[in-house]
Amino acid sequence: MGGLEGRYERARNWVEQHLDFSKVGRVIVFETVIRNLGGLLSMYHLSGDVMFLRKAEELAVRLASSFDSTYGLPWPRCHLNRPGVCENHEQLGDSLYLAEVGSIQLEFRALSHHSKASVSHVLRNASERVIEVLQDAQSVVGRLQAPHDALLPFSMSRSTGRYSTNLVTLGAPADSYFEYLVKTWIQGGMKEDRQWGRFKRVVDSMVELATYESKHGDVIVMDVVVSQNGTVQFQKKMDHFACYIPGMIVLGMRGLGEKEAERRRRWEWVATQLTETCYKMYAKSPSGLAGEHIRLGANDEWRMTGGYELRPEAVEAFFYMYRHSGEDKYRRSRSYDLTNGYLIQKLIHY
Repeated sequence: MGGLEGRYERARNWVEQHLDFSKVGRVIVFETVIRNLGGLLSMYHLSGDVMFLRKAEELAVRLASSFDSTYGLPWPRCHLNRPGVCENHEQLGDSLYLAEVGSIQLEFRALSHHSKASVSHVLRNASERVIEVLQDAQSVVGRLQAPHDALLPFSMSRSTGRYSTNLVTLGAPADSYFEYLVKTWIQGGMKEDRQWGRFKRVVDSMVELATYESKHGDVIVMDVVVSQNGTVQFQKKMDHFACYIPGMIVLGMRGLGEKEAERRRRWEWVATQLTETCYKMYAKSPSGLAGEHIRLGANDEWRMTGGYELRPEAVEAFFYMYRHSGEDKYRRSRSYDLTNGYLIQKLIHY
């Protein structure tokens, strides 16, 4: 598509001749699945070159032992050159982040779809069992109850299979778990009712419980702290990571029926308003670059914290909102302002 056939051939030959997983030591399992396994499968899907599929199968074999734990929750670190040798986080002990165990299903499902290797089906089943564990797990400190229990705490103990925090966030380090619910539903031809039901409950709960409109009209998705007796407190904070939410909602809206007009209206309003908040994270910054978080103070005044980390989520929101609404502001003025802010700062510093 880009006329870069020569570069593709060089990269393809490098993968075939030099990518040797037996020489790779310790890796982060989550990152290896979404980037390496997902990348190889994407290249196979785009090119039809079976070499990429074979490399993906080789990697999958070396990742299989990551699921060898009491509750089937994957170890966060494993050695590709020493199958069966896996470890906990250096700082977190046996705690696992929701995103890293709940955002590997797309890739293993894709592998199972394309590959006839037995390991591919074993890993798909193992990764999907993780979702069941996450849904059913209790908490040692507090968890939201029905109807909002689809919003899960962000960390869990690998050894006990219980949630180890009472903080619910749709930002990091929980973000892509929620995003993968709708994407696996789409991947399955939009026919998996259980997955679709989980996603609908997530968005409905987010809209009803965690969405906040400030005195100044800014809309954010708050963090929720849950006590053991079920009472909740809210933190008026939103991560830049959470700017994936508008795109997630837009993807899910294709599943809403004609009789769900009110739900569609609520979802669309939240997606639109959150996209504006994500834009303001850049527009309100003196440098034109967003920080990692925004917090609303006692009078809902805007406070931005953290440095600029080249996050893609706001641009993703603009892309999906443009595709959904056709409004040119998302493609032109919003995207232009973000790009312009980045280029100006790059010129200043370099």
